[in-house]
This record gives sequence, structure tokens and C-alpha cells, in this order.
Amino acid sequence: MVLSMDRWVDKVAIVTGASSGIGKAIAERLVEQGMKSISPGLVDTEIVAGLDLSITTGGPPSLKSEDIADAIEYALSTPPHVQVHEIMIWPTGALSS
Repeated sequence: MVLSMDRWVDKVAIVTGASSGIGKAIAERLVEQGMKSISPGLVDTEIVAGLDLSITTGGPPSLKSEDIADAIEYALSTPPHVQVHEIMIWPTGALSS
């Protein structure tokens, strides 16, 4: 039995832990098969500046450190009676790719 990955070409997968280990291996394999990968924890910083992110992402943009700082600043600026339970941060171009 031969399985075809054609139905997954140009689809977007959310892979947690894609910066190393099993998550990275999964993201790389998905990209090899024609998919795009978003890693919510992958932030474009000086540490990852030298890495070829297209290997694990297939092209969608990573977040900038300023994006994370803006989200934290927002959470801290809310009134004490407002509890920010969760903040979802996505690169805007990633889902439309």
C-alpha cells in the first residue's frame, strides 16, 4: 500500500516544539512533503538569526521579539480586575499562505 501526501500539499500545520528535537524533525518532514509549518514558539531572535527557517517552516513568517513584547505589555496594562487568561499570537501572513 502506497500512501500519497498530495492531499496535504500547500496545507498549513501547527507544530509545537519545531525549534529542536522531534518537533523539528516533524516540521522538516512536513515541509519536505509540500506542507507549510507554523511553530507558535519560534520567535525570530538573534539566537535563530543564523538558522534557515524555511527548512522547518516552508516559508511563513516567524514572530519578532517585538510582537511578544507588545503582547506582554498589553497583558500588563489591563486593569487589575481583568484577568488575561491566554494570549494567542500568530504571524499574520502565516494562515493566508
